[in-house]
Order: sequence, then structure tokens, then C-alpha cells
Amino acid sequence: MLSRLQSVTVAAFTLGAFGFGAVLAPAAVAVEADSATTSVATPAPASTDTAAAPAAPAAATAQKVSSTSRSSAVERERNYARGHGLAKDRYGIRPSLYRGGWYSATAEKHRICIAKRESHGNYKAGSSRSTYQGAYQMSRGLARGATWMMQPSVKKLMGAEGVKILAKLRKTPVVQWNRYWQDRAFFTIWRDGRGKSHWHGLCWKSPAQIKAEKIAHAKAVAKAKAHAKAVAKAKAKAAAKKKAAAKKAAAKKKAWAKAHPKAAAKAEAKKKAAAKKKAEAKKKAAAKKKAAAKKKQKR
Repeated sequence: MLSRLQSVTVAAFTLGAFGFGAVLAPAAVAVEADSATTSVATPAPASTDTAAAPAAPAAATAQKVSSTSRSSAVERERNYARGHGLAKDRYGIRPSLYRGGWYSATAEKHRICIAKRESHGNYKAGSSRSTYQGAYQMSRGLARGATWMMQPSVKKLMGAEGVKILAKLRKTPVVQWNRYWQDRAFFTIWRDGRGKSHWHGLCWKSPAQIKAEKIAHAKAVAKAKAHAKAVAKAKAKAAAKKKAAAKKAAAKKKAWAKAHPKAAAKAEAKKKAAAKKKAEAKKKAAAKKKAAAKKKQKR
């Protein structure tokens, strides 16, 4: 080993000949080697991989659960459409069995109100011969139209079986439809409020609107009554005037006939002859028509 004095002498000579780079290069190389060695020797942290590993199975599980729930809901709706389960119950207010595309919380609120007002929740309200039937008091024509509107979505849900059920419903009075189909028909007709004109507005108007409409209706009724009364009075006045004029004309004619008996007799004879001629012409026309019909029948 060199002595300390020799080491210092060598370092001074190297520094003078080659500069600082030659002295620091070995140190830099040593540091780089240590870093490389450390990076290879030290294992990478596994925290990221460990955290990410369960994510994929968790997402798959959630998706599987969601898919299972959807399948259960679809199968439940199919069973309701077939008339099973709660669909058989046709008395009382319940949450809608239909939860398809036209369903909404707002529409559900209106549906319940309408069912209470129209039938007190009785899905058998009305007879098979009644104009309006079922929980929502739909006419046969309106309900039949709803089945055609429902057909594309029902076909997608149940295929040929659903189409067959709808064909049967078209021939069946609404009062005999189960709860599910009456609920579904309501939402199909309602269509986000576009079909609300088929029911009374008390279920979706504010008290102020209802009051204003009642006042306006009362005013319109009073106005119509006043108009009808005025028309009747005018007609009575015109009839009385006409009667008085006819009476006056008859009296005048009678006075003229009394003053001119010959002329009156001649005018009366002429009138009778004209009436007789008219009657004969009418009789002749009827006979001609009858003969033509008989001739046509023979052909």
C-alpha cells in the first residue's frame, strides 16, 4: 500500500495532468454501479399490483349481480304478463306491476290518483258491456289501440308468446284484463303526459288551477243560459208577431170575401182545381216510378 504522502503526490500529479474529470470519473462509475445494483437487488414495491388485483374480480362480480337482477326483473314481468302472482289480484291500490320504458315516478303518482278517482282501485269496475271499464275506466277502442302500441316492446320481451297474448286481449273486454296489462296499458296511453287528455285533470292540476277552471266553467254556463233564454224570448216574440200577422191577413181575406162573394168563390174554385191537379200529378209520378221499378226487377 502506498503511503499517505505517495497517494497525495499521485493525486496531485493526476489532477495537474488530466483535470477534475479524471479524478471524479471512478467515483461516478462507482455510484452508477451501486444504483444499478440497488435497482436489481431491491424488489419493486408490489403495493400497486396487490391493490389492482382484486379490482377485476370485484367489477366482474358486480356486473354478474347486475345481470342476474335484470334477468330476475325480466322473468318477473313475463310471469305477470302470463297472469301469475300479483297480476291475479284485481282489487286495491298497489305499486304498478309494469316498470318498462314508459314508467316514471311522476306518472306513477298520477296513475294512483286516477285509479282512486275512476274506480277506487277496482280492476273489475264496470261490466263487459260498459263503455268504460277497469281500474282506469278505459274504453274498448282506447285499450285495443294500446295493445298495438305495446306490441313492439312486448314482442321484444316475450317473442311470439307476447304477440299471442296481445291478440287475445284485443278480443277480451278490458274488465277481464289482469292487473299487469291494465297498468301497462295506462302507461302506454299516458306516454309521459301526452295522453293525459283521456282522463280528468284533477289528478295533475294545482288547487288554484282547479278553482280557476271551476269559476270559468260557472261563468260559461251562466253565459250560455242567458244566451239560450234570450234566443227563446226572441223566437217567442217572432212567433207571436207571425201569428198576429196571419190572424190579421185571415180577417182581411174574410172581409174581402164577404164584400166580393163572386170573386171569392171564383178564387176558391181556382185554388181547388190547382190542388187537384197537383195531387193527380203526384199520383201519376208515383205510378210511373213503381212501373219502372217493376220493369227493372224483371230484368
